Amino acid sequence: MPSLRIYLKDEFRWVFTLLEKEIRIGRSHENHIVLPQPEVSRQHAFLRRDGKKFIVEDKSGRGIDLNFQTVTEAPLRHGDVLRVGSYRLIYELDEHEEPFTETITREPTLNLPGAARQKEKGIVRCQIHIVSGPDEGKVFPLPEGVTRIGRSGRNNVVLSDPSVSGLHLEIEAGPSAIQLRDLGSTNGTRINGQRIQSSVAEIGSEIQVGQTKLKIHPEEPTEPIAPPSLGRLIGQSPKMQDVFRMIRRGAKGEVAVLVQAETGCGKELVAQEIHRLSPRAQGPFITLDCSAIPKELIESELFGHEKGAFTTAVAQRKGAFELARGGTIFLDEIGELPLEMQPKLLRVLEERTFKRVGGNETLRSDFRIIAATNRWLDQEVLQGRFRQDLYFRLYVLPIFLPPLRERKDDIPLLIEHFLKGRSVQVAPSAMEKLLAHTWPGNVRELRNVIERAVVMMEGSLLSPEDLLFLQAPEREGPPMSWEDQKTTPPTGSLEEIEKQVIQRTLKTHQGDKKAAAQVLGIALSTLYEKIKRHQIAD
Repeated sequence: MPSLRIYLKDEFRWVFTLLEKEIRIGRSHENHIVLPQPEVSRQHAFLRRDGKKFIVEDKSGRGIDLNFQTVTEAPLRHGDVLRVGSYRLIYELDEHEEPFTETITREPTLNLPGAARQKEKGIVRCQIHIVSGPDEGKVFPLPEGVTRIGRSGRNNVVLSDPSVSGLHLEIEAGPSAIQLRDLGSTNGTRINGQRIQSSVAEIGSEIQVGQTKLKIHPEEPTEPIAPPSLGRLIGQSPKMQDVFRMIRRGAKGEVAVLVQAETGCGKELVAQEIHRLSPRAQGPFITLDCSAIPKELIESELFGHEKGAFTTAVAQRKGAFELARGGTIFLDEIGELPLEMQPKLLRVLEERTFKRVGGNETLRSDFRIIAATNRWLDQEVLQGRFRQDLYFRLYVLPIFLPPLRERKDDIPLLIEHFLKGRSVQVAPSAMEKLLAHTWPGNVRELRNVIERAVVMMEGSLLSPEDLLFLQAPEREGPPMSWEDQKTTPPTGSLEEIEKQVIQRTLKTHQGDKKAAAQVLGIALSTLYEKIKRHQIAD
């Protein structure tokens, strides 16, 4: 059986057996062979089977180093060495084994009970059961698409087993089978005791990663299909339905919740729904944006202060934890919390007691904490910018909110929601343009684009010309007046465009910087920094 022996520098890592007809190699976790180094391209090389041999093709645009020679395409022979960044991949072929047959890569059709298959799309609906290991007893849904498993917070299923790699395994549920791919883990992935790199899993097979054993079981319907919204959260895509299920289940408990998502996805809405559906719904919901508070005031905002504690403390003031007694405290952008404040926050979460700044009285508060961040906190821990003990204290129930580009099926539904109560129709060509956009600002950007389009449109039909994504080619000529700018996209260099957008937004909101920061999708402190850098007058 042909295989690749993979070395990092001179250290042997693992053997990848070439069972597939096509093998992708690169830095991205969408590849079959994942080589996570910056000098490796996202998709670096491609192997394809041609009869009895494999052919390597360059996908990096720089050529492939094969036996110390740069090639763009070449057949592989036994003993050939591919160099990809700091990795060496040695092609090996056991001459005593029989050549390939088409049955090697044929995937069996799974014989599932009727309840395990989603009839509309033909997708296998299953659950991952952890049957042994530190996380024994936990159950996770296995939605359509790729589910990543590992110790890192970037996975869909996060395990606490120290023998599991950060990014260990991915499982992909398809129309008729479940595909497993090892992501270059240290201790490997095994199905029924057999180590694999890529394989089809049968229902009920035992999967071992590190010291943890998993089983995949059919998902029996235990609750009705969720509606396309949950409170103010909108979405009927499988990923959003999974988020809705996590919110409903997480709301029942008292454990800490960590919401991770890019800016503009609706992290605060998730926190509000958890609070609304929880037994604490009648209590207060206190929000504190850690990115919008000056470093010297964050302790006072969290814990309160006594009169005279510092120069501007003219009266006693309760902090967020005291105000949240009996309810929920939501710490937005927790990744921005200063490092020196993190031990104090950890102590409050552990002991439920604190002191106001300048006070001696120990106060007790009953609260539930929900935190949110647009950063990968596990990476912040590795970089020394976030305490590991606080990370694990917050990372009890993780909820990953997908970016809009990963759930474009929800865009028509979101647009319908934003246009509710207005006699506006969206032209098919405009909808195509909206679906083609990458949405770096996520749902917040979509809402702003629709609101701008409604203002700029003529009549009741929203056309592609009404859509403004704050991108335009450079133009020549004198500066435009404000009246011209109101109906003309900003132009010039990126710095000039940024300045114009900030000026417009501030003028629209009568100088309200907090409202402007929310519309722009940036932290208030970031807005202040940009106003100073661009010398924008108040």
